[in-house]
Amino acid sequence: MKRTLVVVLVIVSMLSTLSFASADTNYWNDMRSVYEWDGVESDQKMEISIDVYDEFSGQYKIDMFSIGNLEDYSSYVELFVGDVNGELNIPDIKMYTNNSDIYINKEAILALLSAMDLAEDVDIKEEYILFRNETSNVDINRDFIYEILAFVEDMDLGVDLGMVQEGNTYTLELDSDKMIDLLDAYIKYIITNIDNLPEELMQPGMEISAEEKAEVLEAYNENVGPYKEMAKEFLKGSYYKSKTTIEEDRYGSDMETFIKAPMAEVKITSIANSKKIDLPEIQFPTYVKVVTEEDLQEFILKGIGFNENVGNMEVVEGELKAIIEMDGSYIKIDG
Repeated sequence: MKRTLVVVLVIVSMLSTLSFASADTNYWNDMRSVYEWDGVESDQKMEISIDVYDEFSGQYKIDMFSIGNLEDYSSYVELFVGDVNGELNIPDIKMYTNNSDIYINKEAILALLSAMDLAEDVDIKEEYILFRNETSNVDINRDFIYEILAFVEDMDLGVDLGMVQEGNTYTLELDSDKMIDLLDAYIKYIITNIDNLPEELMQPGMEISAEEKAEVLEAYNENVGPYKEMAKEFLKGSYYKSKTTIEEDRYGSDMETFIKAPMAEVKITSIANSKKIDLPEIQFPTYVKVVTEEDLQEFILKGIGFNENVGNMEVVEGELKAIIEMDGSYIKIDG
């Protein structure tokens, strides 16, 4: 599960980068130099509006400050979220990352647990919760990132996105049709070239034959392909716009994404500015409550009604609808 999550996050990250890289080699060369910085300090301001017709409407402003060490890939992030309508009081989020370990401040975790009606089951005295990953085989370092970059550089999706370059400023505008075409081409490329991903992202000992990739691609074309035009119609009116300026020691980006669907609209605008800095020394919290992957799974199981002390996993008060076994089979519980 952990490796799968990492793969998904990497693919999503590459998709946003690829939209430029496949369109303009100059942009990609400039962006690659940013990944070679020793450290980076960034400020980002975002506005998010959500309108679910006749059901819900919300507006949020997000201010984010981050500092990262690109040598050992440690970071510190502060996130301040404001509800324009004043309906939600969202606590400030402070987060540290050290490779695959994540530290999050107690206030943010308690607010999340409270929203899930689980807060009263938790007693946290420490200032931070350290989510320790003891099973991941992914070592996030500069060599690993270069392997990801090399994978992206080799991509040829055959999609002309029409990027415009003026000096060191790059502008891109995608309508809903191009967004769907890009995603479709991207998924097909990943399916046929997944064995070229860095070994750390693959299941140990996992080998994918050409026949297996062909079967997956055929299944995708049969089950998803016919809905491509329907998706374009469904998202008609959506768009993505960005303007990026890359200098030797600075990077700036303005972005606007609008997703329009028959039942809802979502608009996200962002202004981000980053600057190159020397290697920062990030001081990690020492008064922390350590939570392992096993601890987290046990807590979630208790929250949904499991009693781990009886048999394999027994349902308390009959709340569970089915038990899923390790091999993927399941036992349906009649209620």
